[in-house]
Amino acid sequence: MASRLINMTFGKELPATLLSIISAIMMPLALTILALTAPSIAGGIAFAVIFGMGTGLFSIVSGTLPLALFGKAGFGRRSGWISSGRLALSAIAPFALSVALGAVGPKPSIWVLAAAGLGCVAVFGEIWRRCRQPQLMAVV
Repeated sequence: MASRLINMTFGKELPATLLSIISAIMMPLALTILALTAPSIAGGIAFAVIFGMGTGLFSIVSGTLPLALFGKAGFGRRSGWISSGRLALSAIAPFALSVALGAVGPKPSIWVLAAAGLGCVAVFGEIWRRCRQPQLMAVV
């Protein structure tokens, strides 16, 4: 809810590509805070707030980014295709995390998640870079 309010107040002029980067940064940032501060209650609260804002912003971006990248034509089909990958990973994630927790423990598992989140930041950064250079978007 707070991320939506902040987006409505400050993010109106920001392109969806930049909002996707901000959202992607918030998630590994929250995991890093959790890994560095656990078992602190204040760290847990900071994690929950930042991660919640990142996922809230992501819910906005997941609808606006495909529209900004590909336009209205075929929006539903493309959004469905993108969502299917996200939903498949969301279904696998709890099992994969439980295996990782059992194999290496909580802190290393959190660091792996944070590293994967940084990979997402890199992907969204590349999309943003390509959008700033229109001749490269034909490749995407």
